Amino acid sequence: MVMKQPEVTAKTRNRLRRAFWMLYERQPIEKITVRQITDLAGYNRATFYMYYTSVLDLREHVEDDFITRRITAIRDAIVDFSDPDSIRINLAAFLDQSARDKPFLKVLLGPHGDPAFVEKMKEAVKPLMMPLVERHISKDATPLHAEYVREFYFSGVLAVVRRWLTDPDPMPTEELLELIVGVFMPDVSVE
Repeated sequence: MVMKQPEVTAKTRNRLRRAFWMLYERQPIEKITVRQITDLAGYNRATFYMYYTSVLDLREHVEDDFITRRITAIRDAIVDFSDPDSIRINLAAFLDQSARDKPFLKVLLGPHGDPAFVEKMKEAVKPLMMPLVERHISKDATPLHAEYVREFYFSGVLAVVRRWLTDPDPMPTEELLELIVGVFMPDVSVE
C-alpha cells in the first residue's frame, strides 16, 4: 500500500469539505450526493470513500472539527472566571469568534442544519461555562434541581447566540455581551 503525503491528504480533504459546504449552504443534507461533492471538488467517488463513508460522515467530521477548533480557542482565552473583567473579555472573544464564523454557523444552525450539532456544541461548552453556571445553584439544591439549572443556562446562552447569528438585523455585539453578562453576573457592570 502506498502512503499518501500528508500535504496531499490535507489538500484533498479540504477540497472535499469546501465542495460539501458550497452544496450544504444551498440545500438540505438529504439532497447532497457523493457525486455532487466529487464533481465540484474535482475528484472521483473512490477518492471520497478513502476519507469518508458517506455525506453524513463528512458533515459529522466538519462539525467535530469546527467544535474542536472553537473549544480550543475558548480554552486558550480563558483567564479567570472569578474575575468580572476576565469574564467580559472571554465572552467578548467568544462572540467575536462567533461573528467571524457566522457563515458556517448560519448553515449549521439554519434550516438545513443538523439538530444534533446544537447538542454537541452545548456538551463541548459545558465544562468551560460551568464556573459561571455553578454560581446560580444553591448549596442545598438537589442533584436534579442543579441539573435543571445547568440545562437552563447552557441551552439559553446557545439559543441566544444562535438567534443573534441567524437574525438578519442582530443587536450589536456589545449589547449582546451586556445581556449575557447581566444574566450570569447581574451584580457586574459591563462598561
